[in-house]
Amino acid sequence: MRKKVQLDYAYNNPELLISCLDLLCGDFIGSGIARDVYVYAMNSNYVVKIDNSDDSGHNFNEYNVWTNVVNQPKYAKWFAPILWSSSDHRIIVQKKTKPITQLPKELPSFFTDLKLDNFGKIGSQFVCHDYAFTSDLLISKGFNSRMKKVK
Repeated sequence: MRKKVQLDYAYNNPELLISCLDLLCGDFIGSGIARDVYVYAMNSNYVVKIDNSDDSGHNFNEYNVWTNVVNQPKYAKWFAPILWSSSDHRIIVQKKTKPITQLPKELPSFFTDLKLDNFGKIGSQFVCHDYAFTSDLLISKGFNSRMKKVK
């Protein structure tokens, strides 16, 4: 967490904070349970996810999963990479995926929230871009290479 003294001027200047968000956020993409998603204004190949709830922890969970898989290529390939996270994880920047129209026949068994909207493609690789709910299973059971059929 940054020291408050470095940003004292921002605490009493909401217009400055809005300007900062304006600098980060391009077009609005959509909202989920506890996050709003925007095109990253500085590079449209990425998205900005802003936690819009005081206690959801979705960005933290996603960041936690990513930091655990980033150095394990056989698992990392299934996740949209996180480029950056704010120190409190309220804002993350993640690789943007292309929409898909259907899930593949099989997915790794560590994915539990199999909604079509949670997945996309980066190049030809099928990936999950909303994996906040994956963290509970990974913490309790860890990664494995088992695949499961998608219904």
